[in-house]
Amino acid sequence: KIETNEFAKLSAATLNIGSGAGNPITNTAATTVTNTNLNINAGLQPITLSLANDFQGTVSLSSTNNGVTYPATTITDVNTLKLGTVNVGGALAVTSTGTTLNNNVTTGKGAVSFTGPVTLANNILVNATDTANSTVAFGGTVDGTAAGSQSLTVQNASSTTFSGTVGNTTALRDRKS
Repeated sequence: KIETNEFAKLSAATLNIGSGAGNPITNTAATTVTNTNLNINAGLQPITLSLANDFQGTVSLSSTNNGVTYPATTITDVNTLKLGTVNVGGALAVTSTGTTLNNNVTTGKGAVSFTGPVTLANNILVNATDTANSTVAFGGTVDGTAAGSQSLTVQNASSTTFSGTVGNTTALRDRKS
């Protein structure tokens, strides 16, 4: 089990965190990771980073499912969260004052939710692969970084909800859901 029990402040160019023994990755105290790209791989286990964290570099998340176990991923940032590649086996819940999506988001069984505004740094595919419960919810605005340059494609079998305006501040090239 990888766990931070006290406030932790980490700094390096890239930090790779993995639970090779197949244990959950969780924090029980707020964590600050300064100017560091963070790669987290939990295997068949959940990732729960739900406290007042401050990830200042790009965070990539990875877990798998085996058709029986679908580990959920929860990540919270008190500031803007920069997400790299996200490929998780279960549901995904992202909470921040703003999320920048740099790469595609793929999930297994479960819903996908972004709380707060989302900015697309590139063309983004959100692929919620579960056919029964693959709702995707954007809880704030969705904007690009350069007018007419980024597109958003959402692939899921259920519903897609946009609670805020799409392309209001910076227009998207295209949106498909």
